[in-house]
Amino acid sequence: MKSIGFCLLLCGIFIGMIISCASALPSDTTEQNSLFADGLKIKYLQNPDDPKIVLAYAQKLVDLGEFAAAQKVIEPWLNNANILPEFLNLAAKINCLTGNYTEAETQYNILLKQYPEFRVAAELGLRMVYSKTNQYHKASQLLPLKELLESPR
Repeated sequence: MKSIGFCLLLCGIFIGMIISCASALPSDTTEQNSLFADGLKIKYLQNPDDPKIVLAYAQKLVDLGEFAAAQKVIEPWLNNANILPEFLNLAAKINCLTGNYTEAETQYNILLKQYPEFRVAAELGLRMVYSKTNQYHKASQLLPLKELLESPR
């Protein structure tokens, strides 16, 4: 009987520890995303020349709806003579999400013409731009969606 009581006591302590640890965790996804973004911001401030960190931080800002902040983070990378296509793709996405469709279309077309590995992302982005701006005739000139998604990347 004493061993059963001891086991129950240990189980109670263990469950109490689990509950207290769980309550210390962020309860909401937005809060978790904000904490993750804060961690990325620290890395970004420590390594502003690391394109992977800059891109990850800017993408997280976009995920949080902080479009102006994300644009500001990637702006220096867009003015670079050897622009990385990942930055151009993110800039086009931001422009599309914020209603700057002309700029988004230009950026997606650059991706389409200069970076074949971004064809799927560029054409999907262009479809969104053309849909939002009622330019369905331009969308019809793109690869059919099924073909696009089945094409080698």
